[in-house]
Amino acid sequence: MGAANLHVTLAFLGGVDGARRRCLEDCAQALRAAPFTLVLDRSGWFRRAEVVWLGSGEAPAALSELAGALANCQRHCGLDPDDRPFQAHLTIARRARRPPPSGALSPLSWSVDAFCLVVSDTRPEGAAYQVLRRWRLRTD
Repeated sequence: MGAANLHVTLAFLGGVDGARRRCLEDCAQALRAAPFTLVLDRSGWFRRAEVVWLGSGEAPAALSELAGALANCQRHCGLDPDDRPFQAHLTIARRARRPPPSGALSPLSWSVDAFCLVVSDTRPEGAAYQVLRRWRLRTD
């Protein structure tokens, strides 16, 4: 997986029509959320999806609040957000047939100052992502 494809999904939208997309973009533009640092300090494996991931033992409150605000945007725009608890993870490998080796993981700090609306295109060689819109995190 290339560095350009690294991301944390805050809300999965699926296909949306133009009116809903505009509604979501307007809602995202109005959000106020503080920048934060995400510390990735653990790894895991989604057996069924064959995905190896990095995650945070303790996600910052600002990240959970941002994900919650985006779920509210989905509801406001007539979409049903995922009702499972938000679990921030960064996919680092696909088609993994076994979990990563256990052991100590040196924490990685990721400074987060923006979030994006992204479209994915699934191809035989893997997903390709295109950023459609980007919003800076700010509290003003």
